[in-house]
Amino acid sequence: PGIGNSELYATIINPENFPHCVGTYNHTRLVYTDATNITDCKNSLLDTVYNNETKKFTHPDGVIIETDGIVKENTALFLQSFNNSYYVYYDWVLYYPGIQDTFSILQKTIEQKVNESNEKAVLVGFSLGTSFMRYFSTKYSSKEWLQKYVDGIIFLSPGLAGTFSSIVFVATENAFSLSGIAARHMISQWVMFPNFPLFENCIEIDGKFYNASDAFDLMEKANYTDDTCKAIYNEVKPFLEEEMPDPGIRTAFVYNS
Repeated sequence: PGIGNSELYATIINPENFPHCVGTYNHTRLVYTDATNITDCKNSLLDTVYNNETKKFTHPDGVIIETDGIVKENTALFLQSFNNSYYVYYDWVLYYPGIQDTFSILQKTIEQKVNESNEKAVLVGFSLGTSFMRYFSTKYSSKEWLQKYVDGIIFLSPGLAGTFSSIVFVATENAFSLSGIAARHMISQWVMFPNFPLFENCIEIDGKFYNASDAFDLMEKANYTDDTCKAIYNEVKPFLEEEMPDPGIRTAFVYNS
């Protein structure tokens, strides 16, 4: 699924860390699709924290954020004639450095289902989900594994080369239904910065042109970054610098008009 199409649920275990959250949060659904429902509580729960010792990205201490995981569903119209489709719900805030367990579970699930059915999997990604599939197929998985278990990948409304709107979302601290520092720290938006090799001389400021690779320096000069932003950028920079990779299996791209 694309950004926000995976439900996120919060369980607060240290209420004192979240004074803006009123009531009990026990696997409570955090509504994403309502862009008018931007709250200080939601922003505080879904912020991103970087641990300098473990070098890991997580949500703040005192809250557990969960998803529905991998679920057998065929709700999409083009899948309703099938009985073997699965949705991969994931934490779209921490994608991809903070959801390595999701990739591990997905790989094991594909292996199990392929071995049971004797049919290779077809991966389908939509919007941010196409970036998810790019990372899973070219960074997380080996070409040998991919050719053994996956027949092809379908990219719907593909954003696997990034989008300029992500730069705007981060700079303005307004990303869909998150605002403030939580929006600026949303890792997935940094992952979705435009691909550096593809986008050169593409940003114009006062008649001067810059490359996509200059975006972070421009934001830093404008005081739009902090230590967490720097940690996120350093983590995803190799992904942004990479020439668009070929997964080595069949692919199809479907663009919306």
